[in-house]
Amino acid sequence: MASILPYEAFWIYVSLFIFVSVVTILAGYIMGRRKPSPVKEATFECGQEEDIHPHDTYIRGADRYFAYAVAFFILDAFTWILIAAVKAFNYYLTSFILVSLFLSGIAVALYYYVSKVREVL
Repeated sequence: MASILPYEAFWIYVSLFIFVSVVTILAGYIMGRRKPSPVKEATFECGQEEDIHPHDTYIRGADRYFAYAVAFFILDAFTWILIAAVKAFNYYLTSFILVSLFLSGIAVALYYYVSKVREVL
């Protein structure tokens, strides 16, 4: 009785995943409607027609929240990069240089973003 090796099982899984994904997308494309129905294009906001469009409205708080979210992500990513690179810092100078370049690029991007948000506010 033959057994499946781990790498063979992986490629069987990948092949099945791609096959099922393609078949599902093609089935949806073949069986789907080409034109949306009037109900699909109707407004569902309490049965009323919309009087403003999202791109015409400026929400001030969202920019500030996004700036905090970006800062949190960068600081969180910074921590995990340092934790993951502790071994690399001890052994490889190139790893230290690459991580330093990445972190400095992120810091410059954060500074630029925060300065643009301050201009708008």
